[in-house]
Amino acid sequence: METVASQFAVLEKSPLDKQAKDLHEMALDPQKSIGVFKKLVETYKTQNSENLYIMMDAQMKSEKDFKGVLLDDRNKAWIPKIEKAIGEKSSFIAVGGGHLGGKNGVVNLLRTKGYKIEAIKLN
Repeated sequence: METVASQFAVLEKSPLDKQAKDLHEMALDPQKSIGVFKKLVETYKTQNSENLYIMMDAQMKSEKDFKGVLLDDRNKAWIPKIEKAIGEKSSFIAVGGGHLGGKNGVVNLLRTKGYKIEAIKLN
């Protein structure tokens, strides 16, 4: 649904000095970053996209504008592409877990369009 170039363009919308500051903070306390990552993975494994979204939202609370660009704007742009794909033939659509939950998540956006969305739970 996106090119690699468009994905990099999204990442470049975070100011370089902010990226450097974040990397510096991660380097000062790598165990904190590892702990956060482990919690995200644990939540992902529960297959609860709303909880995963809540965690990601909390992680990005100081970057609401960037979260909008990274998740919300892209989710909204994908909906017409998903509709086109599924309208043409049987389709499998995969997105990152952080794109599923929340009011602007892919699942909710499709539901508001009238689609019935059900999770496939894995054992």
